Amino acid sequence: MDGIKTQLSPESLASLRGYLAHYQGLPREAERHALKSQSLLTAASSIEVKIFLARLFMLIGRPNDALPLFQEAFDANVSSFDPGNLLDCAARLHRDGIVIDTFRTLRKRGVNDWNTVSFGVQYLQKYHPQEAVDVLDDFLKDNPDHKLAKLSRSVIGVMTNRPELVNGSISELPTVEELPVECATQVVYVLRFVKNADAAVDYAYRYLRLHFGEPQAHRAFLLTMMPFDPLPNIPPTLESVKVGAAVRYEELPQGDPKWAVIEETDHPSPEFEEIAADSRIAVELIGKRVNEAFLLAPGTMDRRAVIRQILPKYVRRYQD
Repeated sequence: MDGIKTQLSPESLASLRGYLAHYQGLPREAERHALKSQSLLTAASSIEVKIFLARLFMLIGRPNDALPLFQEAFDANVSSFDPGNLLDCAARLHRDGIVIDTFRTLRKRGVNDWNTVSFGVQYLQKYHPQEAVDVLDDFLKDNPDHKLAKLSRSVIGVMTNRPELVNGSISELPTVEELPVECATQVVYVLRFVKNADAAVDYAYRYLRLHFGEPQAHRAFLLTMMPFDPLPNIPPTLESVKVGAAVRYEELPQGDPKWAVIEETDHPSPEFEEIAADSRIAVELIGKRVNEAFLLAPGTMDRRAVIRQILPKYVRRYQD
């Protein structure tokens, strides 16, 4: 740095020193250099240097100082500038008006990718829901099979109580493999809105099975079983064991209670206490009732167990 300082503008040099200090774990030094660079800016300072400094301000937690620099770059329509920097900065500062204005300008510039559209729609739907619908409709003209866009449109319909916007068909919703975690509860609200409560339970259950470590996935499943209309048509208990049943059993004569959820799968989930439907124990269990005994494990001395409770797998997961 010392060797090339004569070849750099003073504001560039200060910004570079700020970056170095930041990555060396010296926050006060980084802030001092960033503020020095800011004080050295002139009308002749290049827009690239201002963008560089704005990113430094974001790194050190001063988005208020970064915002006007990012705004200047965006207004100048600099080809090398990523507008996402301005959107992120304004969002962190809760400057919703700037986010919306920036998004509208990007739309006029022909930007229509899903990341930008979904980000902008989140803000439009709070203040201008019909405009958000229009944006999604425009996007869907070019991308008619985009399920996340259809979901966003349905969410606006739920929020504004406009059934004509809501598409609750499972085939039109993102699959559990496609759905981002932050959208998990949205699918539940859409399915409950169209009075398909059973589908909401099953969807959220399958989603949680794939994303067991995500709090949002647990929250979505809990919502499906909450006692508000329409209620899911799921019995609290089952008379006999079948695929999809959760069985609580105890090994004889005095074993600890254990659960087994019988599932059609080649990859049982340990978090869901699953056993494959074609496994030996599942075959033993299917058709039996509470208080019936079954062969737990054959051997020189067979191990036997007795069934104590039979629940639908959804009820077991909810109770757990």
